[in-house]
Amino acid sequence: MPNQRTGSKPGNDSAAGRGARCILILVFLAAGAWLGMRWFEDLNLYHPDRAMRAVPAPWREVFIKSQDGVKLQLWLAQPRKPDAPLVIFLHGNGGNIGDRAAKGQLLNSLGCGVLLVSYRGYGHSGGKPSERGLYLDAQSAFDWALRELKPAGTVVYGESLGTAVAAELAARRKPGALILESPFTSALEMGRIFFPWLPLKLMLSQKYDTLSKISSVHCPLLVLHSRQDELVPFGMGRRVYDAANAPKTFAELAGGHNDGWSVSNAVYVKALAAFLKENE
Repeated sequence: MPNQRTGSKPGNDSAAGRGARCILILVFLAAGAWLGMRWFEDLNLYHPDRAMRAVPAPWREVFIKSQDGVKLQLWLAQPRKPDAPLVIFLHGNGGNIGDRAAKGQLLNSLGCGVLLVSYRGYGHSGGKPSERGLYLDAQSAFDWALRELKPAGTVVYGESLGTAVAAELAARRKPGALILESPFTSALEMGRIFFPWLPLKLMLSQKYDTLSKISSVHCPLLVLHSRQDELVPFGMGRRVYDAANAPKTFAELAGGHNDGWSVSNAVYVKALAAFLKENE
């Protein structure tokens, strides 16, 4: 009997050890799966470029701190007309603000000031991009502009991914007007277009849900979108527009996702000029 009792203890210890190892393996597998999903999500949401060209005229480079202490790079072009508004420009998910210099200069040529905002992780801004981080970056740039530049008015302009950031900012900070170029409804619905076989509702932690936010925006709205947009379906832009409050205007462009503004330059400039004039 004593020998039997002594012999049973190693067996019990071995079973407990195997159970502990199984739990540890499951924890590591779960952690690995979570990290894999976050990597997959970030890989598809953000395509930043750290390489920046020299700051061209008429831009002036400014660095500020976000609300959570991240260094943010801004390019500022002063207004060309007295009492013209400041356009706070929130770019898409690829490249950096240097790639938006030509579009910003076009806006500046219409008389308004322009502030190009480099999100965290892009260009010479610090940090790493995330949904919460991009929202903070936009709010920090907006608050800095009101405090330091004291513009005659503010217009928030978002392109592609930046439309979700712009809608969030407009809902929280009440600008004079909002411009959305190629807006999408949500990250989830965009993901389902490209990865329809994946359980994205379980996988995605970043929502970028423009459609749910736009009803909280109460300022004049201009939506620009092309039927030939190969990335964001034209129908998504229409849905965002339909869900928005009046007054609102929809301008249909031609061309692709990244070049619609230049392919249909005359339509683009006419729509912007009229909208900015109405909301000076």
